[in-house]
Amino acid sequence: MADLLPLFLNLTGRTVLLVGGGPVAASKLGQLVAAGASVRVVAPEVRDEIAGLARSLEPRDGAPGTAHPLPTITIARRSFAPADLEGVWLVVGSGPGEWHVLAPPGAAAAVTDWLATVAADAAGDEFVSMTDLTHGRALVRVTGPDAADLLARLCGADLQDDMAPDGAALRSGVAGVATDIIRDDQAGVPSYLLHCERSSGQYLFGALAGAGEPFGIGVDGFRLPGI
Repeated sequence: MADLLPLFLNLTGRTVLLVGGGPVAASKLGQLVAAGASVRVVAPEVRDEIAGLARSLEPRDGAPGTAHPLPTITIARRSFAPADLEGVWLVVGSGPGEWHVLAPPGAAAAVTDWLATVAADAAGDEFVSMTDLTHGRALVRVTGPDAADLLARLCGADLQDDMAPDGAALRSGVAGVATDIIRDDQAGVPSYLLHCERSSGQYLFGALAGAGEPFGIGVDGFRLPGI
């Protein structure tokens, strides 16, 4: 039986598009090749290990034939174009290709109209899709001069001013929960929005409350986010 990529797909002899050339792309490329896929890599720049793996799979004179197609890697050193999707069986994004838009309650219609305009403007250059995740997400705000130190008890990312200034955004584990962290200071006071799956929201809230006890954390209830 052919080796399978952990998507339960038999990719032997299939053409797969891999968009990106960084470390995440390199790790996914190895999985795809191990599953027997022929991979098209599209990225302005690619890591040396990607180029090296591509060279190692180049056909050589005198190589014995095989009843099954061997995996190949082709590299296009440029930005992604919609035409790259033609003839491929699976598309793999290798890096951040997802944006979360946060807005205060009641702004859904205005945000949807704005996103539709953005998507239309980008339609000639890339594929864009939008999904309303409001029902499936939880949002918690941690504010105070010790907010970064509190989060450091639960998160390995450096959230101090020099690494995560006001306006910075990143994704990291907080108390073991995959969380989007947005630095959004309030009246000059350090503040962090924590955005996670709804099913993990109560757990994350409890973990923050526990970690904040040494700092005298207080719960001020729900406030409409003025994002």
